[in-house]
Amino acid sequence: LTAAVNGLEALEAIRRQPFDLLLVDLEMPLIDGAGVVAVVRKEFPKTPVIAFTAAVYENMMEDLYNKGFNDFLPKPFRPDDLRDKIIKYKAA
Repeated sequence: LTAAVNGLEALEAIRRQPFDLLLVDLEMPLIDGAGVVAVVRKEFPKTPVIAFTAAVYENMMEDLYNKGFNDFLPKPFRPDDLRDKIIKYKAA
């Protein structure tokens, strides 16, 4: 498990050590979640990325797919939902 306080730190961590799965907050300082995913898709195109967000809006899933996310987890989240998504994407 690795945590980053902003999008720049997240990209630095991903470049140091690629991950099996990313949980990316949409609203991060310096580089937002969509910006992080844009870079990840270029450098690590097969890494599953789950958006972590308190924002829920119309056509959200379609918008997130178009930005390169595989799925999303709304805040507040239930631990079982997080576990299920980890299992889903680790198996893929």
